[in-house]
Amino acid sequence: MASLRTAVGILRPAPPFPAIALFVGSNVVGRGRGGVLDPRVSREHALISVSEEEGEVSFSLTCLGALMCVSKGGVVARLARDDAIPLAAGDSISLLPKLHRFELELAGRSTAAPPATVPATEAAA
Repeated sequence: MASLRTAVGILRPAPPFPAIALFVGSNVVGRGRGGVLDPRVSREHALISVSEEEGEVSFSLTCLGALMCVSKGGVVARLARDDAIPLAAGDSISLLPKLHRFELELAGRSTAAPPATVPATEAAA
């Protein structure tokens, strides 16, 4: 029987698109995930690294595409390829300027949807 992994974070897009579960380790975000079908977004547009130590979860974002935006407390920063920035719950990312916006939430801390669980074999794919 495959073990289950529980999401520690969620990227929540504007409805009706599906949320993207984030797991400890590397999480690739791009075209084909979270309802994003825009050909201007690469399949591997962003990398969100998640680590957990002593119950504390931390997130960092690396831009793998040509350009993306991050809003931290209303202040928008533009990231170019290979730029990295730490993320916190409540921050939002846009895979393109003003398009394909997702907000970072801690799993289990929102009333919107329960945290996703998937077999470890699927999460590693």
